[in-house]
Amino acid sequence: MISSNAIILENITIGTDAVVAASTVVNKDVPPHAIVGGVPAKIIKYRFNKKTINRLLNSQWSEASPKHLIQLTLYYSDANQFLTLLKNL
Repeated sequence: MISSNAIILENITIGTDAVVAASTVVNKDVPPHAIVGGVPAKIIKYRFNKKTINRLLNSQWSEASPKHLIQLTLYYSDANQFLTLLKNL
Protein backbone atom coordinates (compact mmCIF):
# COMPACT_ATOMS: atom_id res chain seq x y z
CA MET A 1 0.00 0.00 0.00
CA ILE A 2 1.33 3.40 -0.93
CA SER A 3 -0.18 6.23 1.11
CA SER A 4 -0.97 9.74 -0.06
CA ASN A 5 1.74 12.19 -1.07
CA ALA A 6 4.44 9.50 -1.07
CA ILE A 7 7.23 10.09 -3.55
CA ILE A 8 8.96 7.06 -5.05
CA LEU A 9 12.09 7.83 -7.00
CA GLU A 10 12.91 6.22 -10.33
CA ASN A 11 14.00 2.56 -10.54
CA ILE A 12 12.81 1.73 -7.01
CA THR A 13 11.13 -1.58 -6.20
CA ILE A 14 8.42 -1.78 -3.56
CA GLY A 15 8.32 -5.33 -2.20
CA THR A 16 5.25 -7.52 -1.91
CA ASP A 17 2.74 -6.33 0.69
CA ALA A 18 4.96 -3.43 1.80
CA VAL A 19 3.46 -0.27 3.27
CA VAL A 20 4.75 3.22 2.41
CA ALA A 21 3.56 5.86 4.90
CA ALA A 22 2.08 9.19 3.83
CA SER A 23 4.53 11.87 2.62
CA THR A 24 7.43 9.40 2.56
CA VAL A 25 10.27 9.84 0.06
CA VAL A 26 11.44 6.40 -1.06
CA ASN A 27 14.98 6.49 -2.45
CA LYS A 28 15.92 2.81 -1.90
CA ASP A 29 14.18 -0.48 -2.60
CA VAL A 30 11.64 -1.50 0.05
CA PRO A 31 11.75 -5.16 1.16
CA PRO A 32 8.64 -7.34 1.13
CA HIS A 33 6.27 -6.88 4.10
CA ALA A 34 8.17 -3.83 5.39
CA ILE A 35 6.56 -0.66 6.70
CA VAL A 36 8.55 2.43 5.75
CA GLY A 37 8.20 6.11 6.51
CA GLY A 38 10.11 9.37 6.64
CA VAL A 39 12.32 11.52 4.47
CA PRO A 40 14.22 9.59 3.30
CA ALA A 41 12.28 6.38 3.90
CA LYS A 42 13.46 4.14 6.72
CA ILE A 43 12.11 0.76 7.77
CA ILE A 44 9.86 1.32 10.78
CA LYS A 45 9.12 -2.36 11.25
CA TYR A 46 8.10 -5.49 9.42
CA ARG A 47 4.50 -6.67 9.28
CA PHE A 48 5.52 -10.22 10.28
CA ASN A 49 8.54 -12.06 11.65
CA LYS A 50 11.18 -13.39 9.23
CA LYS A 51 9.86 -16.96 9.31
CA THR A 52 6.33 -15.86 8.42
CA ILE A 53 7.61 -13.54 5.68
CA ASN A 54 9.57 -16.40 4.11
CA ARG A 55 6.54 -18.68 4.33
CA LEU A 56 4.35 -16.05 2.66
CA LEU A 57 6.86 -15.42 -0.11
CA ASN A 58 7.31 -19.15 -0.77
CA SER A 59 3.62 -20.05 -0.50
CA GLN A 60 2.60 -18.88 -3.97
CA TRP A 61 -0.71 -17.82 -2.43
CA SER A 62 -1.45 -15.72 -5.49
CA GLU A 63 -1.84 -18.96 -7.48
CA ALA A 64 -4.83 -20.04 -5.37
CA SER A 65 -8.27 -19.55 -6.83
CA PRO A 66 -10.05 -16.31 -5.90
CA LYS A 67 -12.82 -18.40 -4.30
CA HIS A 68 -10.36 -20.06 -1.92
CA LEU A 69 -8.59 -16.79 -1.11
CA ILE A 70 -11.86 -15.07 -0.26
CA GLN A 71 -12.85 -17.96 2.01
CA LEU A 72 -9.49 -17.91 3.76
CA THR A 73 -9.32 -14.16 4.30
CA LEU A 74 -12.90 -13.91 5.52
CA TYR A 75 -12.25 -16.26 8.43
CA TYR A 76 -8.56 -15.86 9.25
CA SER A 77 -6.70 -12.60 9.72
CA ASP A 78 -3.64 -14.35 11.19
CA ALA A 79 -0.94 -14.97 8.55
CA ASN A 80 0.15 -18.29 10.05
CA GLN A 81 -3.42 -19.63 10.09
CA PHE A 82 -3.87 -18.40 6.53
CA LEU A 83 -0.73 -20.26 5.40
CA THR A 84 -1.69 -23.45 7.22
CA LEU A 85 -5.13 -23.48 5.63
CA LEU A 86 -3.71 -22.60 2.22
CA LYS A 87 -1.34 -25.56 2.45
CA ASN A 88 -4.33 -27.84 3.08
CA LEU A 89 -6.32 -26.74 -0.01
